[in-house]
Amino acid sequence: MALTGDREDRDRVRTGYNALVKELCARLHDRDKQCVVTVLARVRGSGQAFDYERLGRYADRFRIMGYDLHWSGGEAGPLSAKDWYEEFLRYATDTVPRHKIEVAFPGYGWDWISGVTGHAAHLTWKEAEALREREGADYLFDEVSGSPHFTYRKDGEEHEVWYQDGRGVREQLPLLRKYGVRGTGLWALGFEDPDFWSALRGE
Repeated sequence: MALTGDREDRDRVRTGYNALVKELCARLHDRDKQCVVTVLARVRGSGQAFDYERLGRYADRFRIMGYDLHWSGGEAGPLSAKDWYEEFLRYATDTVPRHKIEVAFPGYGWDWISGVTGHAAHLTWKEAEALREREGADYLFDEVSGSPHFTYRKDGEEHEVWYQDGRGVREQLPLLRKYGVRGTGLWALGFEDPDFWSALRGE
């Protein structure tokens, strides 16, 4: 569903997925269960196969993947960013009841080789911090996006690492509150900075 760039394919996938979620949620509700749907952010051309209005009507919780703004198959950069959250939250809250919406934060990062696109290595927060300390790299924080990052050299190649930590979550969380979204999530449990939980509690 992430790669349905062709309009005809996208329309077919969207129609089929709507039917699947409608039936699934109805069956879950018949069993007194909740129906949770996870979707890509609808912004900057991404996530067009997800029909927010219909899915938001069927589901009890509507979880937006607030990560992979920059991903392993693309260029280096923050996995999430304040302006990106602003964009997709504006659309989501205009389309889906706010009490249903959750935004999942990244608890991980990507390690790119500078100048090489499409082959970044996955790192948990713990792995990213261990790598930074091992390489003696400075902790850098991008105030614009609200994301930590660092660079290091290995085998003659420059590496660029972007990830997320508790400080970054504190920077980005006010965007959710601005749009009346209280629900939060994480990808994935066990990847995260332990300070992530303090950030969510407002500590």
